[in-house]
Amino acid sequence: MSSTRLDPFERSFAAMIDAELSPKARAARLAEVARVEIERARDINRQTLGVDADFEVYVDGRQGAPVDSVKPGGFVFAEWDLLSSVLEFIGKSLLEASPYLTGRYQNSFVMFVDGVEHEPGATVPDAEEIIFANVTPYSRKIERGLSAQSPSGVLQVVAAIASRRFGNIASVKFSYRSIQETGLVSYGAARKGGRDAIRQERETRLPAIIVRPF
Repeated sequence: MSSTRLDPFERSFAAMIDAELSPKARAARLAEVARVEIERARDINRQTLGVDADFEVYVDGRQGAPVDSVKPGGFVFAEWDLLSSVLEFIGKSLLEASPYLTGRYQNSFVMFVDGVEHEPGATVPDAEEIIFANVTPYSRKIERGLSAQSPSGVLQVVAAIASRRFGNIASVKFSYRSIQETGLVSYGAARKGGRDAIRQERETRLPAIIVRPF
C-alpha cells in the first residue's frame, strides 16, 4: 500500500475542486455563464438593429426571475422580441421619409397584421404577415416620384433599407395591396367575387411594405 501526502497548495487546490462540484458553485457558474451569453446576444442584436431590443429572461421556467436564482442543473433562457424592433424602425422611418405639406400623408399610414388593421400602440401578436400602407389617394403618385421632397418614393425606399438591415430577421419587400372600406382585400378573395371584385381590387391597390417574419 502506498500513500501520497498533499502539501498545502495541493490541499487548497483539492478543496477548490470540491467547492466547484458543490450545488451552490454549479448554480453560481451557470448564472455567470448565462449573464455573459445574454450580454453577448444583446451586443449582437444591438449591432444588427441599431438599438437595444426588448427581451425576457426565464429562469427555471420563471419569467423575469433573477439569473442568480437558477438552480444547480437548471436553465436560463432569454427571448428577444426582434420583430417589434423591426416594425418600430419601419414605422419611424416612414414618418421621417414622408413629404410634408399639410400632414395628411404623414398621418395616413396604417398597419395590418394578418389582414386585420392594427391599433397603434397595441402589442403585435405572432403573425405570418404585417403590412404597412398609406391610405391617401395620392400615395401611388408619391411612389412614382411625383413629390420633390421624396423623389424616390417613400415606402419603397424604407422597404429597401429595412430589407438590407433586417434581412436575417424577416423578409421585407415593397409591393401593392388593395385597401377598401372593408379593409385589406387580397387578390384571391377578389377572384371569388367575380370580375367586378377583381377590377375593384386592382383599382384600390396602394403602395405597401410587406413584412414576413422568419
